[in-house]
Amino acid sequence: DDCVLTPVTPAELGAGDADALGQAAEVLKSAKAPVALLGMMASRPGTAESIRAFLKQTGIPAVSTFQGGGVVSKDMTGQFGGRVGLFGNQPGDRLLAQADTVITFGYDPIEYDESLWNAGNDRPVIHVDGVPSDIDRNYRPAVEIVANIGAAANALSALLAEHAVPPNQLVADVRAELDGIKNRGVSEDPFPVHPLRLIEEMRKIMTPGTTVALDMGSFHIWNARYLHAFRPNQIMVTNGQQTLGVAMPWTIAVTLARPDDTVISVSGDGGFHFSSQELETAVRLGCNFTHIVWRDGHYNMFQFQEQLKYGRDSGVSFGPIDNVAFAKAHGATGLAVENTQGIAATLAKAINTPGPTIVEIPVDYSHNQELAQQLLADQIV
Repeated sequence: DDCVLTPVTPAELGAGDADALGQAAEVLKSAKAPVALLGMMASRPGTAESIRAFLKQTGIPAVSTFQGGGVVSKDMTGQFGGRVGLFGNQPGDRLLAQADTVITFGYDPIEYDESLWNAGNDRPVIHVDGVPSDIDRNYRPAVEIVANIGAAANALSALLAEHAVPPNQLVADVRAELDGIKNRGVSEDPFPVHPLRLIEEMRKIMTPGTTVALDMGSFHIWNARYLHAFRPNQIMVTNGQQTLGVAMPWTIAVTLARPDDTVISVSGDGGFHFSSQELETAVRLGCNFTHIVWRDGHYNMFQFQEQLKYGRDSGVSFGPIDNVAFAKAHGATGLAVENTQGIAATLAKAINTPGPTIVEIPVDYSHNQELAQQLLADQIV
């Protein structure tokens, strides 16, 4: 899937695949409001290019899982309903809910539980992946195309060459809502810092050559939803929301594999210290990266869900830990943000400092209730 793919005909994929492609094309031709759901395996360079071409040609709007970010290019944002996952309450979820047909590319249910976006299984789903679907009462595809994902997208483009979907006003409404969230990040000014403001500051320093590795925690939900990516694999996200402490090891690996990239990783202060000792490894290997620590002194992803479910929290506080001193003790650079106005300059300094640099930023997680605003009580776990 990482190679550049040339167009193929349905016949070149094999007779069984040709039949499935033909069926999928007929389902899409009859759909009035189709939506594409892009999963992790769609976010591969060659594969993403083929899917982009398919979406541009057909006009089908798309959403992606957290793990499928970067498939939709910047010039296609008018077709993109954002990233969805975990709590099922994003603007893109409204787009998925009204779809009369869903075509999934490289989607695995572990990325986003099908019971949250396809409850009832009452509309056609077209499954495009290199492996068969995991059948579930809420995920029983009407058509399965089990083939190279990019080649299948190319073949579907050929079959739908004369077809385009009707305009969908809800796409524009969803885009306006996402733009409003972004604009809110620009205007938030309190200290400790609002999560959306931190994401806005991250957005400013990201370039096409930037790779971002996300750890797991409350900060991950904010970033996975709202930190834009327009390059496949630009944002590295765990596939099952379970790998606390993964950001720094990933970042070390990226600096070794892609030495010309600007590499940034992000963690909460709890997740950071699951693998913070690897800072010694990073210093010894001469890795160049900026690691941003969102500090609040709690295992906050547990804390806010405990508060939602029980009205209180327990066993989730720790510290205080001086992460700047911790970085310096390992021979790395440590920087602290002391006010909102200082974020941009501190991040710029970190990126231009050789070697590993830890940036500690106090964050205000009191807004985490927003992450689950539309969540039913029995969905809190």
